[in-house]
Amino acid sequence: MAIWLGLSLWAALVANLGLLLFFLVYTVVFTWLFDRVFGLPASALARPDAGAF
Repeated sequence: MAIWLGLSLWAALVANLGLLLFFLVYTVVFTWLFDRVFGLPASALARPDAGAF
């Protein structure tokens, strides 16, 4: 990334960490919103007769 964009190694590291953090947050928020809108599948719902595991 540093060579492609003509950045210093430090700036490239910060850019990579920024992208990593962005996609981490995006994935968590997207998954949470998707589950809120469409609900969990039946296989993921807790059954009242199920034990601890």
